[in-house]
Amino acid sequence: MAVMAIGAGGSAMACPNPDLGAASMITSNGASLRLGQNLRVFAGGAAPLDACSYLGLSRVPKAQFNDAPALVAELGGMQGLALEIGVSSRCATALLVQTEEESWYFNDNGQGPGRPHMLLSRPGNGTLSVWIGTEDGQPCRARLSLTTLLR
Repeated sequence: MAVMAIGAGGSAMACPNPDLGAASMITSNGASLRLGQNLRVFAGGAAPLDACSYLGLSRVPKAQFNDAPALVAELGGMQGLALEIGVSSRCATALLVQTEEESWYFNDNGQGPGRPHMLLSRPGNGTLSVWIGTEDGQPCRARLSLTTLLR
């Protein structure tokens, strides 16, 4: 049985859900990501995050996201490595990431406004789920980059 939260406006509220199938999926290890990997993905979505308190973010981003991740990466061999994640696009984007330990991270201006970038110092092995949102929720094409660095 599916359960949906209904907001005051009567519309269904959605939140990022790592259990949903991702648009893209990769399996990689820290050594192969040293050269970096770029993926074409779609940014945007209909879900603002203000009703998603379980994310535990220090501030609620203005961007809207899909409930399914844009990418799920199964990572191995990440001991002693950091993971750099960046997004480039013609539209203003925001980046939301959940690690294997179920920690959530957000960035919307790491490379300037609307060009998110983050460095996870201890990404760990296992599943990394990535969402890319847009300020107005409109879909747009984006390029997601993943690169490992020695920490």
